[in-house]
Amino acid sequence: MLASRHPPARPSPAPRPDDAQRRPINPAVMRTGATMVGKRIALVVGAAVLALTAACSGQGTTAGGAGNEGAPKSGGRLTMAISYDPAPLDPLDLISPADRQAAAAVYEPLVQLDQKGRLVPGLALSWKSTDAKDWTVALRPGVTFSDGTPFNAAAVVTNFERAQASKTCSSCASALSALDKVTAKDDLTVQFVLKTPLASFPAMLNDTYANMVSPAALRKYGDDIGKHPVGTGPFIMTARNAQGLTFKKNPKYWAPGKPYLDGLEMRIVPDAQGELAGAQAGDLDILTNTSDVMNNQAGSNPQMRVISVSGLGTNQIFLNNAQKPFDNVKARQALAMATDREALLKLSHPGGRYERVDGPWPSGMPITGGAVSSKFPAFDIARAKQLVAEVGGISFTLETYNIAGFPQQAQALQAMWAKAGIKAQIRLADTSTVIADANAQRTQAVITTWSGRPDPDLNSWRFLHSSAKSPAAVNDPQLDALLVQGRSSVDPKVRKEAYQKLVDRIGEIVPVVYFDGLKKSVIVNSGTVGGATPPPDGTVQPAGIWRRSGGTNAN
Repeated sequence: MLASRHPPARPSPAPRPDDAQRRPINPAVMRTGATMVGKRIALVVGAAVLALTAACSGQGTTAGGAGNEGAPKSGGRLTMAISYDPAPLDPLDLISPADRQAAAAVYEPLVQLDQKGRLVPGLALSWKSTDAKDWTVALRPGVTFSDGTPFNAAAVVTNFERAQASKTCSSCASALSALDKVTAKDDLTVQFVLKTPLASFPAMLNDTYANMVSPAALRKYGDDIGKHPVGTGPFIMTARNAQGLTFKKNPKYWAPGKPYLDGLEMRIVPDAQGELAGAQAGDLDILTNTSDVMNNQAGSNPQMRVISVSGLGTNQIFLNNAQKPFDNVKARQALAMATDREALLKLSHPGGRYERVDGPWPSGMPITGGAVSSKFPAFDIARAKQLVAEVGGISFTLETYNIAGFPQQAQALQAMWAKAGIKAQIRLADTSTVIADANAQRTQAVITTWSGRPDPDLNSWRFLHSSAKSPAAVNDPQLDALLVQGRSSVDPKVRKEAYQKLVDRIGEIVPVVYFDGLKKSVIVNSGTVGGATPPPDGTVQPAGIWRRSGGTNAN
């Protein structure tokens, strides 16, 4: 199932992932869910191409002002820019990057990601299994929710049972379908019993639904918990309005000395140049919604610093394998051969920094590395024309978001495909409509961005297995067998081999046309901000940010 992770740009044909659901600028419109059709975001001059850059390994690269942050300091406040109004802060309703960034101030998952994408202890200290089916999770002692409620095994059971019962959580149904039961073995030990072996289960404990909410707050607020968020995280939300969200330090936070800040503001700034201008004026300290162009501008400014890390997701076109014309493998192969991915990516990435992928993960993915296969169809207009003739012509509707960048990308692809005799009509719709159409398998082809998860199983099963409610509607026994093999073994070598065969099979039958892997970047005020390097999911961790000196929010 597709959750919304999508982006914008201006005359560029490629969207950018970190801005994945740039919603309408008016916060009131955001809350009413009004359509975005025809409401393109106007980005000026430097925002000509809002696109992602190539995934890279390591803890993160920097450009611009001095990168030596020094030792963490306590005190002060910082202001972080987010591009649109987040959803209510209920872990079961977190979809977009802005949702997840805001929630990270209040909530924490059982398992965290480090800056290399590795799973590390969060609220859970350890997790183990001998068969990938029965998992024992040891919890961190001495943790309380910000309302004083103890964090314990019973709280974990409450949260997971709530997620399992949810009718609205877009990621819960597919992700937690393998969970048979969760029980508290003692106050600090939880047992998860799965229906089938699942080697990726620890990575699931890092997902949004694994953010722990106070059981007492759930009893008090029920479905309105998003308006009154109570977690174990470093901050407490004190205000929310059309301008943004305000947080104060959680005095009950479990990590000694953290958070460093006394307070944090997340300000809604939907205009890319407005973000840069705010940073230059000293009004904004951290920009979380960046692009190639923004990074290039900030990288040449000694007042700013660009921090880039590997991402986990991809950009792609899902082809509906159950509907004409793409129920015919030759039609899918023809479309892939008529797609000059290299030219598209060069046009999308002004600095030439990108990573082309042939499958559902980039090179920063743990266990597998990048998804590359010699079997993915090469760009070949002549052969594409032959296949089009063999299937009696190809005509279809390509659906995508009416957000700056996506229409241009669709038009570029339309022109490419026309050279092979492929006729594509473009349908633009608001984000929620596109997602609903894709999840209901009503689209023939749909362009989207997937932000990724820190395990190859979580990037592939939900889109490629025959049991998944995927926009691609795939039904291939070979893919199914490889997906089962990849998720059933705890041996990394076995998993890596299975997933390479999976990528090869994708190249043979082309259920999805993958473009490139994602990279995550943030821009910070080089004189005021420390500790803002995000993990590969791009979410800056508020507990570790500190104020170096100066600026307008020092006190």
